[in-house]
Amino acid sequence: MLTPIFDSHTHSENSPDGRHTLSRMCETACDKGLMGFAITDHCDFNQFEEENFQNRCFLSRYHAKKSRVGFAGQIKLITGVEIGQPLEVPDISEPFIDRYAEEYDFYLCSLHNNIGREDFYFLDYDALSAGQLRQLLEEYFSQVTDIVRWNKFDSLAHLTYPLRYLVGSQHAPLDLAPYRGQMEELLGLLAQNGKALEINTSGLRQNMGETMPNLEVLKLFRKLGGQYVTVGSDAHTVDVMADGFDVAFGMLKEAGYDRYYYYEKHQPVPIEILD
Repeated sequence: MLTPIFDSHTHSENSPDGRHTLSRMCETACDKGLMGFAITDHCDFNQFEEENFQNRCFLSRYHAKKSRVGFAGQIKLITGVEIGQPLEVPDISEPFIDRYAEEYDFYLCSLHNNIGREDFYFLDYDALSAGQLRQLLEEYFSQVTDIVRWNKFDSLAHLTYPLRYLVGSQHAPLDLAPYRGQMEELLGLLAQNGKALEINTSGLRQNMGETMPNLEVLKLFRKLGGQYVTVGSDAHTVDVMADGFDVAFGMLKEAGYDRYYYYEKHQPVPIEILD
């Protein structure tokens, strides 16, 4: 018997970088035999007005309501949102999060750039000295820790996100040992607050060749008392929905977990990992 698959990180055309309609995503999820998925279209608060996220989020919620009716009994669809950079503009993020808490089942929180810097996607890592790189990553882990302390979300998305581009640019593994103290602090807080850590499988299909975070970090989260883990493909196209979940399930088992979770009405729902 196979482990039921629930993808907790996906994007539709209502994300600036998404490609397909939510209806097509539901069709694909059915074809792939998924139990369900969460639509987590972007809401990057540092670009809230520039990218018209108020309207994008409205459309995402509207299409989720329609799709839940259209695919009732075929797929479980959860209405979520990926809230990015919430502490960069708290005067926008906090009212949004409070206002729409009942309309969303799931808040997936991410950090795509350090405050005042570009998205990690756009940085020229080859131009950074070793000292600048160290400072960049220290700032990243410090700001993620601040987000974890802020605590107004359900799951923390793609921890170690900069490695997706750093490792891809330099084609070399990065030693995370210098940042272990920061990692222990933020993972300990995440566990203490009863929040989830995401295993993001998108790195498996990119140059970095591993999940975000990797097995070592997942084991550390478990050691520090972390109970809840979500799994997400970070799919922006339907062809990669639920990609790499076999790897994620193997990691979970190796780290000592016998289940993973999705969220409904901001409450974790367990799914047993079957052999």
